Amino acid sequence: MSRPFALDRLGAAQFAVLAAGVGAPFVLSSYTTFQLATALSYLPALLGLVVITGLGGQIALGNGAFFALGAYTTAVLVKTYGWNYVATLPVAAALSLVVGLVIGVPSLRLRGHFLAVLTLGLAVVAPQVFKHFQSVTNGVGGLGIFLADPPKWAHIDATQRNYLIALVIAALAFASTRGLTRGHVGRALRAIRDNEAVAVSFGTNIARLKIAAFTYSAALAGLGGGVFAIVVGFVAPDNFMLGFAALLIIGLVLGGKDSEWGAVVGSLLVVGVPLYAAKIDQAASGLVFALMVLGATFAAPAGAVGLVRRVRRLFVADTTAITGAETNAKA
Repeated sequence: MSRPFALDRLGAAQFAVLAAGVGAPFVLSSYTTFQLATALSYLPALLGLVVITGLGGQIALGNGAFFALGAYTTAVLVKTYGWNYVATLPVAAALSLVVGLVIGVPSLRLRGHFLAVLTLGLAVVAPQVFKHFQSVTNGVGGLGIFLADPPKWAHIDATQRNYLIALVIAALAFASTRGLTRGHVGRALRAIRDNEAVAVSFGTNIARLKIAAFTYSAALAGLGGGVFAIVVGFVAPDNFMLGFAALLIIGLVLGGKDSEWGAVVGSLLVVGVPLYAAKIDQAASGLVFALMVLGATFAAPAGAVGLVRRVRRLFVADTTAITGAETNAKA
């Protein structure tokens, strides 16, 4: 199979997924549409983790904090200052990027578990900070935002509108990340992950690239948080406790840490699997969810996308062997 054909097929697959995504809210229930919109709000944060952890090899656990920052930015600007909700999203991403830059520069010398501990501390501290500044965030009470219903000529309800906003932002984040990972930056990040000494020998500016990856990841997480505030209509510190940061990492692992498609699958799984676990046993949904995650991790250590790749390689190998045998028989 030629590479151009493979790329064309991949482009067709992306278009098919996007088309299905656009049509989904018009055939699914309002509840399911809401759940899908929530999953789409997680997707930018997971895409950021693909860049910094999957490609860059840095164990960063702070995307939950940047997600919360973006969510609160949108909520405060809409509720307190009357901003248009869409206009708040670039601000949420920009503010998270700036904070990510401030944190990323001094943490440059850290790696491995040291960086993990620093970002874990960020995830723990963030909810407490939002609780402290009650005059802005309303403390533990959280902030509810009211969005006007779409105009009648649009022929969609508020849930469908929120879903379509989440879909557009998710598609833009996916395209941006895919372009980054498939280009020079992606190759350089993989080189740093595999062997920093070799990367330096090829002229890679490791410091600059690590900071760029960290801030890009933070910006995407903040963008996703802004979308989350629009979709859910309410933000509170308890939404973004340490368990939420762990949920994002679980999504990364379940989907596949080095693939944009893995982020897509992971975002769907971290929303869908807990719902399915609750249907199995409402009282022990957390335990059921944990067991399902452990089982999936053992069955597919490289995530769902890695499992698909392995099956595809086996299929291609079998097909090649059969074709070769037939050719030899004819000869």
